[in-house]
Amino acid sequence: MILLHAQTSIDTRSKLMVELRDDILNEVTRLYFERRKMQIEMFLSPHADIKEKTDKELRLQELTSDIDALTGSYLSKRLVQIRKAEEM
Repeated sequence: MILLHAQTSIDTRSKLMVELRDDILNEVTRLYFERRKMQIEMFLSPHADIKEKTDKELRLQELTSDIDALTGSYLSKRLVQIRKAEEM
């Protein structure tokens, strides 16, 4: 009986971990595409007024930070790698 309860508990925790991972992946994906949309908006309207431009830049930084918080700073580290490669 104890073994059955332990197995059920392990199965439940395993299922919850899979659900948590899926939730995190969905959130990272949503944030990533929101960030890309912001980059495109900034590219298509480069002559926006200073307040609008500043607001968009701050939002872009916020989205990057949110993605980094969920991925162990993967995005920022990768962006640095890309910039270094472009400088070569």
